Formats: sequence, C-alpha cells, structure tokens
Amino acid sequence: MVDLLDEKEANLVNQQLQSLLSKAQAGEEVDIDIRDLLGDYPATQKWMEKWLKGISSIEKGKGYSPLPGDHTPPPVDNDDDPKPK
Repeated sequence: MVDLLDEKEANLVNQQLQSLLSKAQAGEEVDIDIRDLLGDYPATQKWMEKWLKGISSIEKGKGYSPLPGDHTPPPVDNDDDPKPK
C-alpha cells in the first residue's frame, strides 16, 4: 500500500482492510466495502481496476476467437434422399 499511497493514508487503508478481512473470515460479505475503500483513492482505484481487468480476462478468457478452419457448412447431397414415386 505504501507504494501507492503516502504513509499516513497507507496505514489507514491497511487498518481498514484488516478490519474488512476479519469480517470476511467471519462470513460477512465485504466485497463492495473493499471496492469502495480502494476506490476512495485515485492510486488504489487505478491499481484495483488494472488488477480486476486481469482477473476478468483470466476468468472469462481473452475474448472471442473462432475455431480455426473453414466455417462454411458442407454442401447438402440430395442424392441419398429417397425420391418420391
């Protein structure tokens, strides 16, 4: 945190994060609280957005890419169909 914030802010954020992580270990939902806390400071907000973007690309893949090869459907061969009499 000290790399992103001045020492006073870093200590404050660390204390708040420790409290939130303790609540999380007790089973409380703190995701939004952590996001809000880190979003209060431009440097941590930028770090968080960069980190979450990396997680998102890992979880979702790096985007859509079609399978290699020809994607046109094969021609229909009507010769195998029974002909009406």
